[in-house]
Amino acid sequence: MRPNRGISTVADVSLALVLVVAAVGVLAAFAGGNATKHNPQQTEYSVQTIAASTMNVSYTLLPAMDRHYETQSTINSTDDDAVERVAHEPVASLIADIAVANSSIGGQQLLKGVGDYERAVEEALQTRLVGSRFEMGVSAVWTPFGGAVMQGDALLGEQPPPGADVSTTTIAVPSGIPDARQAAIEAVTGPQAYDAVARAVANATISGYFPERETQLALERTGVDSQLTRYRYKRLATVSDGDPSVFAEHDWLNPSHADAGAANAYLSQRLTAIFKSQLQSLHGNRYENAMEAAKHVSTGTVTLTVNTWT
Repeated sequence: MRPNRGISTVADVSLALVLVVAAVGVLAAFAGGNATKHNPQQTEYSVQTIAASTMNVSYTLLPAMDRHYETQSTINSTDDDAVERVAHEPVASLIADIAVANSSIGGQQLLKGVGDYERAVEEALQTRLVGSRFEMGVSAVWTPFGGAVMQGDALLGEQPPPGADVSTTTIAVPSGIPDARQAAIEAVTGPQAYDAVARAVANATISGYFPERETQLALERTGVDSQLTRYRYKRLATVSDGDPSVFAEHDWLNPSHADAGAANAYLSQRLTAIFKSQLQSLHGNRYENAMEAAKHVSTGTVTLTVNTWT
């Protein structure tokens, strides 16, 4: 599992990836049989399978570009290489990507179109579960720190009915966002240094959504990736109470003058302000001091919870 899937996966998930062509080796170990007695070990087996199995997902960007981003008119739809993608990742990574891409701040979703992809992955999982001996539901939650206003989640499968005999297992999966906990701890200089924690978290979050080298290359080119990358920058600026026009003013997103580093720094400043304000509001309630908050930074992980029942 790659530690930083970044723009090539997490951002693409936001594009309503609607065509699943093949799912290979997903939960195949549980096909067949109709036993009715619940076995708690089934949850552990499910978790192991989700962590170890991979899934091939082929998808197209066209529906999302047309429905969510209004960029279709400027893109050559016959350029199949530009809009057709294939992902081959562990199932856990795909689910984690959904949670991160599904993030919102104050109820405003950072990236649109995640729902279609979530349904496609869910359909692939359910197809593999046909004839299984139990029911299963998987939920995933990502948040940069405990109590953060920014949070993303995913829910695949069913929810257990009332009175069901349910077994639950929770695991931590790499999010594709850099782990900022150690940086936050090292940045704390005093009990009220919530700004240092906020800055470490914001820098990691933006680095995850916009890996600088990869994003710089995308901005310097023309075509689908370049246009969608510009959209993502403007969308995150809007959601983080920033000014999207700042990118045009400084020409940071222009292919001939692209500067992903400067654009990232601007978004990081916006997120830092949001996180600092919230961390300060949590002082004395959730956190007694900045060091305690730093120790609860969780940018690098997504929490997956697997429920099974019969």
